[in-house]
Amino acid sequence: MYIFTVLVFCFCTITSFASTFIFSIRGTLTCYGIPFKGNIWMISDDASLLGHVFTIREVGFDGKFHLNGRIDYHLKHLQRSKVKLMIEHKCLNCKNRRFGSGPPMYSEYKIRWEELIMDEFDLQRNIELSSLYVNYSMPDLYIRKLILLSRRIFSDSEYRLKRIRILKRR
Repeated sequence: MYIFTVLVFCFCTITSFASTFIFSIRGTLTCYGIPFKGNIWMISDDASLLGHVFTIREVGFDGKFHLNGRIDYHLKHLQRSKVKLMIEHKCLNCKNRRFGSGPPMYSEYKIRWEELIMDEFDLQRNIELSSLYVNYSMPDLYIRKLILLSRRIFSDSEYRLKRIRILKRR
């Protein structure tokens, strides 16, 4: 019985790694050349309504970030989708305000899967916030966050329930 359990565990582990890609995006956030803080959400930008959340990170005052993601698709699905970085920041060019103070805003930065594949799933990017298009984040971003996080919670719960049901059958 123990040997059977070990064999089933090894088989499940090997098959789960066969269709899983782990990718990494790292770099620095800058605002007019100065390292800048903010929050980064790495989501998929595929054909679904709002995508899937891979990673959420808070970037410190040094501006350096390192995001990891895991995707369970085959390469044919990867070629049709993109990774989108949603960056919450306050980088705004106002002459009468203190640097880094302003209304809450967000910018989107898209990365194609071809770029990730060419760099062997480890991509280095330095992102200049002043060159990105800025969206003001009142209710749009907060509603989007709520939907993305609730979808992630439900999909993770559904995956865990499926795993428990599979284990109970054996």
